[in-house]
Amino acid sequence: TPFLSNLQEPGLEGDHCQATGLTELGETLLREMMLRGMIVEVDHLPRRAYNRAYELLVENDYPAMGTHGRTNGGQIYELGGMSITGFHRCGQPGVRGAMGRRFVDRINFIREHGGYPAEGFGFDLNGFAGAPRPRFGPDADCSEPQENPITYPFESYRGDVTFTEPQLGERSVNFNEEGMAHLGLVAELIEEVRRDGMTDEDLEPLFRSAEAYLRMWERSEERGAALRMAR
Repeated sequence: TPFLSNLQEPGLEGDHCQATGLTELGETLLREMMLRGMIVEVDHLPRRAYNRAYELLVENDYPAMGTHGRTNGGQIYELGGMSITGFHRCGQPGVRGAMGRRFVDRINFIREHGGYPAEGFGFDLNGFAGAPRPRFGPDADCSEPQENPITYPFESYRGDVTFTEPQLGERSVNFNEEGMAHLGLVAELIEEVRRDGMTDEDLEPLFRSAEAYLRMWERSEERGAALRMAR
């Protein structure tokens, strides 16, 4: 094939998958997005383009959105931006709250970098990327025995909704052995970490994630207006 020779060439030095970086046209696009107060998403950029994008963001004191959880060493929060995180998929026998440890650590990390202490999920449910796997049964993703399976009924985080076993057509969906088979099972995902020992106080920043997104959006518009005034 005409591109086979490209695949056979030696790899680039460092953790880069392409050598170009952010092109002149790409820089123009990013600058124009900032002037318009648009939300800038950076996590789908290759490494060199990502680094250059951050140089431009810092230069303009402009926030960004990291939809795959990258933070550039916390800089995304220092700029008023937002990223995403999640829970550990498996519990650890004898360790209370282990499934929620990553989320709690991320919130503390945000505080350390001066950001608004809230973070949401980013599941990438596009038909190709995998959803959170089950903890029990033949398709389980855990190497150690798991405890505290989901049972019904259970109440929501706020206590204002009671969840019963979900149905798809004429069959029940077994979250314990099927995992998060569709987006309607986010409640089970949250209940799972609560049963593992994650407190309501630990979870509260998750339910402020929409506020964090709005603050990032507002700051984008404010910085866009300021950049236009400064032209």
